[in-house]
Amino acid sequence: MSGKRLFIYCAGGLGREVLELARQTGNYEEISFLDDHCTLPAVNGAAVCTLGELMTQGLPAYSRAVVANGEPQVLRKLIANLEDNGIPLETVVHPSVYLPDSTQVQPGVIVQDRVFLGPNVKIGKGSCIYYSTALGHDVSIGAYSHISMGCMIAGQVTIGSGTYIGAGAVIRNQVTIGKNCIIGMGSLVTRDIPDNVVAYGSPCRVVRENTDGTVFR
Repeated sequence: MSGKRLFIYCAGGLGREVLELARQTGNYEEISFLDDHCTLPAVNGAAVCTLGELMTQGLPAYSRAVVANGEPQVLRKLIANLEDNGIPLETVVHPSVYLPDSTQVQPGVIVQDRVFLGPNVKIGKGSCIYYSTALGHDVSIGAYSHISMGCMIAGQVTIGSGTYIGAGAVIRNQVTIGKNCIIGMGSLVTRDIPDNVVAYGSPCRVVRENTDGTVFR
């Protein structure tokens, strides 16, 4: 659509990567950042404003937004901020990624380069699927989840909402990982993981409860 504009909520590292992704799609006439804490007028050539400033100025026509934040708790909150202000969510998928007709992708999803999606995959609202990751057939990713780079997820795996899967994790077929979990990088997940825990290792084991939900410390 002529004049289509994208706002990327968060101008940090993931935001800058999503900026490059959005530019590669060629779908947007203008791309800007929303960031309530960044004091720079622009980041990597994209203008920055706060959500409050945007709503004061008025939302431009044909505008949508995507949240670029690797913390599931923060991601959920920022998506709620957008929805409360009537800003539609955008799904941004790298042009090299093939989406089978059976794929179900909810609004606000980010799919980076070199991602393989098998048939009948479901990706929940606001989730991010990172570089060089494979999702086998019938994989279900819950809303507000983050699948880091280089993950191998076999068929019929279910991942609950608000869960973070660390880089290079391998998940066996038919495994269920609960909601609000953190799975450490390089883990080999061969059995079900309950809700609200931190787990890692090869084989992956529950280490502690996920009491504060913070991935990056």
